Amino acid sequence: MMDFMFPYWAVKKDSDIVLYGEGNVGKDFFLQLYETKYCNVVAWVDKVFDGYELSKPFDYVSNIKNYNVDYIVLAVKDKKTADEISNELKLKCGVDGSKIIWSNYYNFSRDFFPSDRLLYLKDLDFYMSLLDEYMVAETFYATKEYYQSFEKLGIKGSRKNAERLVKYGIHEFLNKDDNVLDIGCNCGFFSMTVAPYVKKIIGVDVDENFINIANKAMAFAKIDNAEFYVKDVFADGLNGNYDAIFMLALPANIGVYEKANVIANHITQGGYLFLESHNMKGESEKYLFKKLIDTYIEKGLKNVCLYDNLGSQDRDFCVLRK
Repeated sequence: MMDFMFPYWAVKKDSDIVLYGEGNVGKDFFLQLYETKYCNVVAWVDKVFDGYELSKPFDYVSNIKNYNVDYIVLAVKDKKTADEISNELKLKCGVDGSKIIWSNYYNFSRDFFPSDRLLYLKDLDFYMSLLDEYMVAETFYATKEYYQSFEKLGIKGSRKNAERLVKYGIHEFLNKDDNVLDIGCNCGFFSMTVAPYVKKIIGVDVDENFINIANKAMAFAKIDNAEFYVKDVFADGLNGNYDAIFMLALPANIGVYEKANVIANHITQGGYLFLESHNMKGESEKYLFKKLIDTYIEKGLKNVCLYDNLGSQDRDFCVLRK
């Protein structure tokens, strides 16, 4: 069992690298590279090798300067040790600092891959390309798992989209003629879960990496009625009108209150607005979500239904209609 993931997102495929560190992290990295052939380990170095007679790929740290490689990957767990090694390599071995790679996203999680091993072994490059994007996205979930699940591709996530759709009864409000917008769509997995129920769904997010993931997953899953764009609707406004708009678990500080009129104006008459709270941790969260609902009611929408603390993550969910 492996516990540490090689930093694929920071190292280009087919690169030549020196792997620094022969401990548990280094062993996990080497095994992954051996199995995936992602890049070429020209040498594997560590200070503990000093005094031993070595054969390739093992070598002494002092010989790093003899290798012309693309990267030196530090296979150590903590930042302090990584900084010490990095400084030593630059000062004593003359290594270009831009070639030294260390990441705090090393903790390995199999939840980034389908539980069906045949799926990711067959299409490893695809699943790795999604992971590469996700690890550099602006997300708090990068070290654990995807925020959203996408059951069609066997992708797990902290939010189970298929279950979410059923528990909230979302499909009951949608039909095949609807044009839908998902604001803050993250990786687009929720949008693509909704896609079979509507004519067209557009997902927007401010993070380019999320949108890259969405477009890759959409093409791979052969979904032809979804589109994804980098866009901040609260700063830049909206184009067109929509039969349904999703605003799920959006932070209060990005304009969900101030731009309520803009959002409401772009919902067709009889159309729906779906609102979801963050985790309910106390009365303040309850107040903020009620304030959000009241804000849109003031703009002429009517409260159709409100689910209180529905699901395992204690979130409130509201459907409003224009």
